[in-house]
Amino acid sequence: PPRGPGGGGLGEADAADAKLLSQLLHPRKVEADAFGLFDRLMRLVGDAFAPPTPPVKGGPPPKPSGVVLRCNRVQNDLLRIKDDKLYQHLESISVEPQLYMMKWIRLLL
Repeated sequence: PPRGPGGGGLGEADAADAKLLSQLLHPRKVEADAFGLFDRLMRLVGDAFAPPTPPVKGGPPPKPSGVVLRCNRVQNDLLRIKDDKLYQHLESISVEPQLYMMKWIRLLL
């Protein structure tokens, strides 16, 4: 039989945890749970995988894609704070953040 702290049997807290885990990990609910997690994740980061809006002839310029917006934020906001010298160098040679950062961002997501 399982042994709890102090060499005794399974304690009440351990039994309650085991019951909760058996409910949370029930085989019939795994697919729905996985979909729920995937749905929530895509709501948070899905814009990084969405295609850019195509331009409309004679209309306003299209908005940048989500991943381009994230790249801009990382370089223009975060990098400027963490390493201003590198930020200034990239700006001085006109390196657009998406040229080196798109794959990194998608991998991290």
